[in-house]
Amino acid sequence: MKKTTLKNINISGNTFENLTVFFDKEGSIVLLPLLYTIFLENTGEVIKYREYEKNGEIYKELYEDPIADSSIDGYIGNVYKFFEYIEAESDEKLPPSVHHTYLLKPSFIRDYLNKHLVKTLTDTSLGVHQASIKSYFNFVAKLGLVNPLNIKVTRKAKKEAFDNNRSQNKINYISTEERISLLNKCTNKRDRLILRNGFEVGMRTKENTGLLLKYKNKEKGYLLDLFKQLDDPEKSHINTFKYWLHGRYTKGQRSRWIFFDRQLLEAMKDYYYTERAAVLSKIIDKGDPDALLLNDDRRYFGEPISRRLGTDVFAKYRAMVDWMDQSLSYHDLRHTFATELYHSEIINEAGKETRSQSAALIKVAQRLGHKLGKNGKPAEVTTRYIRLRETMLDVEGGE
Repeated sequence: MKKTTLKNINISGNTFENLTVFFDKEGSIVLLPLLYTIFLENTGEVIKYREYEKNGEIYKELYEDPIADSSIDGYIGNVYKFFEYIEAESDEKLPPSVHHTYLLKPSFIRDYLNKHLVKTLTDTSLGVHQASIKSYFNFVAKLGLVNPLNIKVTRKAKKEAFDNNRSQNKINYISTEERISLLNKCTNKRDRLILRNGFEVGMRTKENTGLLLKYKNKEKGYLLDLFKQLDDPEKSHINTFKYWLHGRYTKGQRSRWIFFDRQLLEAMKDYYYTERAAVLSKIIDKGDPDALLLNDDRRYFGEPISRRLGTDVFAKYRAMVDWMDQSLSYHDLRHTFATELYHSEIINEAGKETRSQSAALIKVAQRLGHKLGKNGKPAEVTTRYIRLRETMLDVEGGE
């Protein structure tokens, strides 16, 4: 799946400043969500469903209800995540494809909310996702394709999401010993790269999909160009290489520079010419994707990895390290990177603090893609690494 926001589009006399379009993995437009986004953007309303009693009779009604402009993008984004899930979970039998969501069983939708989303979302976020998905299926019901669906979040799921809210207020640091143990458990080069990208570069799981060989046929500045630089004798003294991570692959769509050290880039190059090449050699009548990291499982063999693969890879190897805290996540690798970067920015080789906290935090914010405040200072989301540094020093023995 992918989505694109079209600008200043005219449809049947209606002009849309922004119109989001969903495409399946073959590049075809998915029609129902397009009609849904047209309705949202054109009316500024969502479809809701209610049952009420009047004069002893039970009435069922679909009705329009205004929605804030600021909420429209969120609703569309949540529905898109649901479509990503459908495409990732679909096979030749069930559930139906993204083009036939009106055939989905209510149990599949409820499982998405109560079993899949609840693993990572807070209670508030889960409620917003529920409202978004209900608005989509109410719209489909308004078209006459389905009956109004009863899409509920269970009490158990609400409790789990509430617990997530509390757990997300703390940040976990993953020790050097734990990281080495995870890498030693890896069964292939791709998985090692995904884990290293987390704690050496600070990448989110979905940002691994943004590692491109050539972006829109522009080789310079992307991985193929960086691989050439590794072999350039005139650049043998360079140990850090800049890569432009495009905003379409990041949270908040904020592009940023990320930095690979020579060893990590060499590992990417080695994967490209060995393991990745071996995957492509087994594909018949398929082109070479622009993405560096490819799937090696049967269903999507040779296709670019999914946005959530980093989470799955981390969970797989975390379970193999039985003494490791099993609540740690792939995102904690990003926190670990930020903590160590902050530490390295405020000390010199002798271990003395030589730089202000503010300057160090600005560097961390830039590397993570966090926005700075209007005063030019990092937000609270970045300053938390001051506290986490104490945890790091304790875990690593003060080194």
